[in-house]
Amino acid sequence: MKDHEIVDQILERIRTLYPSYGIAPYSVSADAISEPVIDILPGIQEDFSHIVSISVWNDYDKQEVIDYLKHSKEYLSPSSAERMEHFLSQNLNKIYNELGVTSWKILQSDMVFGLVIGCVRSLGHEPLSFRVTDLLPEVKKQLDNLYSTGLTLQYIVLI
Repeated sequence: MKDHEIVDQILERIRTLYPSYGIAPYSVSADAISEPVIDILPGIQEDFSHIVSISVWNDYDKQEVIDYLKHSKEYLSPSSAERMEHFLSQNLNKIYNELGVTSWKILQSDMVFGLVIGCVRSLGHEPLSFRVTDLLPEVKKQLDNLYSTGLTLQYIVLI
């Protein structure tokens, strides 16, 4: 199996297994390991060919949370309008009053991280992964500079 096929399978598995078809609070990107990444994380070139990054959107707002919930597999399952409204109300309350949107977004990125790791392993590879907040501040800053503004990098998975 070619490396780009592995990346395609990972992204497809996330789309298939994730609990909502709505606007996700995270972004997953996968690319061949490039020179800037090699410079930031020396020693990875010989063992890994691709990097998967999982980030959360900084400006994900309440309307996008509602879109996410209304396009969740649970909300879309056959049920009464009353049950759907209860589902929406209960989850919005939990996200905004208990967890907070930032914590909820991070939990969503944690779930996607688990899906990525599981997929990579099921394809016969052993990834190297880490939470970006565990890196040295200067390394984290260099990695953040490689990605789009508007995103906060959460995880890096090397394949």
